[in-house]
Amino acid sequence: MTKKFIFGEQKGLYRSGYSLVELLVVISIMLTILFVVLFKYPLFSDQKTLQLYAQDISLTAREAQQYSLAGKENSENQFVTYGIFYTATTQKITFFADANNDGTYSSSPTDTILKEIIVSPPISIQSVKDDTLADVSEFTVLYNRSIPEPVITVKRGNQSTFNVNNVTITLARSTETKTVEIWDSGLIVIK
Repeated sequence: MTKKFIFGEQKGLYRSGYSLVELLVVISIMLTILFVVLFKYPLFSDQKTLQLYAQDISLTAREAQQYSLAGKENSENQFVTYGIFYTATTQKITFFADANNDGTYSSSPTDTILKEIIVSPPISIQSVKDDTLADVSEFTVLYNRSIPEPVITVKRGNQSTFNVNNVTITLARSTETKTVEIWDSGLIVIK
């Protein structure tokens, strides 16, 4: 008795497994998904980094506000004011305790640095503007004890300092931006 073969299969037997075409289709779909994920991941990662910097700046301002409202004492058990300071020369934002209560940040040992936010590439501080939309070279947001509204002072270039209603910090990554606004009403907004 001879067996007949039809297209490589024995008559009456069921084939098991997948054909080569089916395997190639599945592999091509998986590769397509993999390439989409790999090419989008750096963009997604940079977007999240930009968002995290904006949140970190706003939370640091909120933390300075909360320290002042709570009447938190410094290491010498003195009640001090707290604030954040920015200068364009260093491109960093400093959360400090104003130990000498002069209303400004001084890098001398009198004021205590509690935290520094250093913005690193690919994220940058694109601009800092005040309520008149003028560029700001440095600013101080100072929260006095038991008062939730800050005093915001800015310096425009080499001019003297001015009190303003708000300061806007714009963070950028290539084409995307995030903005942190700090208002003299105590409001802190991320856009």
